[in-house]
Amino acid sequence: MAVKKMQTRSGQRFLAYFKFQGRQINKRFTRKADALAWVEEEKSRLRQAAGQPCVLMFSSLSDAYLSDC
Repeated sequence: MAVKKMQTRSGQRFLAYFKFQGRQINKRFTRKADALAWVEEEKSRLRQAAGQPCVLMFSSLSDAYLSDC
């Protein structure tokens, strides 16, 4: 987790970034507090999403398709 101060033409910005499962995720903010809060929220959201197993069985897909028809 890191927040880096950046100087732009329009003023200061804060770049919040972190790595999750080998991918770097980042977003820019005007306030450092917002950047830190986003990092914590995004990490917890990604951990929860990663904890749920992905079920890709042909039977579940075909049942969903047939119920839609």
